[in-house]
Amino acid sequence: MARHRAKANAKRQLLSVGVPIGLAAMLAFVGVGVLGMGLDGREPPAAPADTVAEKVRPTQRLVTVTVTGAGCHVFASTQGSKVLFNRLVKSGESVHFNTAPLILVLSDGGAARVFVRGVPQAAGKSGERQQVVIDR
Repeated sequence: MARHRAKANAKRQLLSVGVPIGLAAMLAFVGVGVLGMGLDGREPPAAPADTVAEKVRPTQRLVTVTVTGAGCHVFASTQGSKVLFNRLVKSGESVHFNTAPLILVLSDGGAARVFVRGVPQAAGKSGERQQVVIDR
């Protein structure tokens, strides 16, 4: 009769330990999925352009944005509206892109220089928003 009780206790112990562990694993799986998608259902942001461009030699870079002023918000997207980059870039930092067509929007056109294949583009006016479209 003692054996029967041991089996019953083992089943109870398995349920009392197994169920919480299973629930915790399920919550972790769902949490990772939510973080991957973002809370609003959009795709997670792309890797910063600096990390992508490090694998490419400087002579192969299509577009380089170098901030020379105090700071400039840089927004870059494809013409299909896929956001590639969207953040404040500090003075002295450069951001590189190897995608075309590309739409660049600078919050302060006078605070940043844009180079396409190493050729400097016309600088914007200080304090004014500047948009640059790179076709190829």
